[in-house]
This record gives sequence, structure tokens and C-alpha cells, in this order.
Amino acid sequence: MARRPSSYAARNARYQTLGFRSYGEARRLGGGSASRAGLVGARADLERLPDAVVEQRDAGEETLAYARYHDVSLRSAERDLGLRGGARAAAFYFPDEVRHGGAGDLRASTEPGDHFRLMDIYVDDPLQPTRTVEVSSGKDASVVGAYKATVRAYLSGRVPADALRPFRGVRIGGYELLTDPRKLQALARAGMLHGSPYPRRGAA
Repeated sequence: MARRPSSYAARNARYQTLGFRSYGEARRLGGGSASRAGLVGARADLERLPDAVVEQRDAGEETLAYARYHDVSLRSAERDLGLRGGARAAAFYFPDEVRHGGAGDLRASTEPGDHFRLMDIYVDDPLQPTRTVEVSSGKDASVVGAYKATVRAYLSGRVPADALRPFRGVRIGGYELLTDPRKLQALARAGMLHGSPYPRRGAA
């Protein structure tokens, strides 16, 4: 019995890194099974998920796309993107898209899965540059993920502006992706790009 508190604490800590307030919340959202809570995000009922869970799910999605695009491990992608917990979130929320490499390493599967996603993209609108679009195609999700990862890397100074060229003219969810380097820099510094390396406007 003396081991139960530490066991419960460890379990809670694990699910807190995935965005849940506790193991109990994950269990409730998973319909009695915490391990199934991540599957909620694979269906069109994302409104059931708390904001913190959606943020971690998005981090897992972006980590997967970056790892697939650059053929690196999920841990490497997490470090490159500065997305703490991205690898664990990818494995939890998108288990069918993660495979085990050598020495216990986690890598993205070759092809992304087809399931419902809500993903943020950046568009050429100074008042509302971040738009949330519905994505059900694995191919489109991979493009958005790679785009977001590239924008993050560019804004962090890790890649040149030329890295944005492959995304010019690409439309997702009816919107054309913003690839103008100067506009991205200006919006990011103003805190108007959700998920950029710069703080959001009004954030502490």
C-alpha cells in the first residue's frame, strides 16, 4: 500500500505531460480507459478535449510531420522544433503513424494516416493570420505539418527563407499558405502567429 501514492503520482505526471489535468481526466475522456483518450482526437469530436490536450496533440502532429519530412527520429524532431513532449504526444495521439526504430527509437511511419484533424495554418491576413482548418487527408496533414515546422525553423533562424519556397501557392482548406518571409517575421514578432517561437500577443 505504501507504493500507491508514488505510483499514482507517476501516472498523473505522465498524463499531465500529454495535456490532461490528471490520469482521472484522461480516463473519463477515454470512456473508462485512459489509454483510449488519445483516440478521441482521431475523430470529429475534438471539442471534447481540453485546450491543453489539443495543444499537446498539435505538438505531436507537428513533430510527426517534421520527422517524416526530414527523415529523423521523433526525439530529434522534438529537439529541433523546441516542442517539449512532442515525441510522447505523437506516440499517444497517433500510434498508427509511429514505428519503433533501432535501440528503442521512435520514428514516423512512411505515410500519414487519414483521419480528422483540426490544424492551424498561417494566411495573408494581418488581422487574423492564424486560421484553423479541418483536414481529413493524411497527405494534406503532412503538408501542413511540414509547413508549420519549416516556418518555426525559419523564425528560429535554423533555416533560410528559401526553405519556404516549396509551400508557395499551396492551398489547404480553401486558404493559401503564407510564405512571405517579411510578413511572417512581422506577424510573429507581434505575437499573432500561434505556435511560433515568439510569444502570443498579450502573453506574459
